Amino acid sequence: MTTDVNGAEIQRGSKVRILSIDPKLLHTLPQDEFTYVQSMVGSVYEVLEVSEPIAYVEAVWAVGAGQTYSSKLAMRSTEIELVE
Repeated sequence: MTTDVNGAEIQRGSKVRILSIDPKLLHTLPQDEFTYVQSMVGSVYEVLEVSEPIAYVEAVWAVGAGQTYSSKLAMRSTEIELVE
């Protein structure tokens, strides 16, 4: 079972708030990607899939002229909080 920081069960379709992102991951990213991914902290995302003990979320940003940037992250229980 995949859970959040408070022990609540996380399922596909759950809404979770990103509490933190592993600094080891962030420091491997180029500066532009770092800025986008870091901006996910505090925001709410739908869980796309669950593979115990990981919950996967994705964010998409419009970066101009019809272009987008997306990032799919594998979140551990200590990094997310169930919202609904």
